[in-house]
Amino acid sequence: MPRFIGFDAHKSYAYVVELGGDKQLNYRVALPGGLADFKQRLDSQCQIVIEASTSTFRLVDELAPHVGKIVVSDPAQTRGAVSHVATTDRNAAEALARLLASDFVRPVWVPPREIRSLRSLVELRNRLAGLRTISVNRIRALLRQELVPGRVALTEEVVREQLCDDPTMEVFYSSLFRFRDLVKKECERVDDALRSWCRNSDDARLLMSIPGVGPLVATCLVAQVGDIKRFDSPRKLCSYAGLVPKVYISGQSQRSGGISKRGRSSLRWAMSIAVMSATQVDGPFKELKERLCRRKPKGVAMVACARKLLTVVWRVWTKRQPYADQNEQRYARKLAELDRRYGTQNDSNAFPNKIAGLTPESDKRIARAGNRKQDV
Repeated sequence: MPRFIGFDAHKSYAYVVELGGDKQLNYRVALPGGLADFKQRLDSQCQIVIEASTSTFRLVDELAPHVGKIVVSDPAQTRGAVSHVATTDRNAAEALARLLASDFVRPVWVPPREIRSLRSLVELRNRLAGLRTISVNRIRALLRQELVPGRVALTEEVVREQLCDDPTMEVFYSSLFRFRDLVKKECERVDDALRSWCRNSDDARLLMSIPGVGPLVATCLVAQVGDIKRFDSPRKLCSYAGLVPKVYISGQSQRSGGISKRGRSSLRWAMSIAVMSATQVDGPFKELKERLCRRKPKGVAMVACARKLLTVVWRVWTKRQPYADQNEQRYARKLAELDRRYGTQNDSNAFPNKIAGLTPESDKRIARAGNRKQDV
């Protein structure tokens, strides 16, 4: 007889509700110490549902070999199944179990461990870049505060000359400069790790054929999307990135607003960086931006271009073919630079493209040719 188990996980424990026949069992499982005893209660007839949270994917790795089926539920769906007047661990776990028994759980894709690790590294890189920007902006704000004219070079020596001899202020901006330099070094280390990963990824190298997509953006796309086969249309991928407009339709009422901003925020960040680069070089994206800017605000036009670029990402990735309108010299230069810095070009992991097998002499020739605009 199948057993449906709702597993409501918290930091140090999980509340479990088992439904099987006419019986219902309620108990707690200590995390992580009680998992060994909990696994002994499981068999191939068990089906478990866990609501997506911080430790959910690791719990799935631990429990999946011991049950017949395990599902990660979307919190946006299951949250409405429990009364807000009486929300308890027991009610939440029981609601999960009953939704699973009625086959009414919207599953969440469980990324493999490699993708989860890559996502963590991408998120760290974005946070480090944000901290670096905060420190630079604070130094510029200090210069404006002291009425320093123009945009001076942001070095400690220049700032010291502008602010004269103020020992207290010197401690302040010296700390900011040290913090900026420390964060910059850490960001460079993480960037090197991401570019090295990109060089050994066929998917990332393929995506680099798209204008505006460099090693960092390509790695971010692979990390946030994971398996492109999950999305059977480009619109679903755009919806996952939160780049589609919000829509409300009920009866005679119909409204739409700005983009939903649901899904992976890092994916939207990657597309915003890529579209800024893609719209600055001659090509279809620059033409689309100029055409849209004639009748829409620039911000709206850039979002539309980002959605179009993500559609191109879906098509290139799904068909496993480089971007049709690519600049071959530009694409070859990106791959050659990646191979030169992070490995040999004859490595078997290199992307099998007819223009990827380059010699050191051709690297120099290509570096002098084509468009000089850098892709992130």
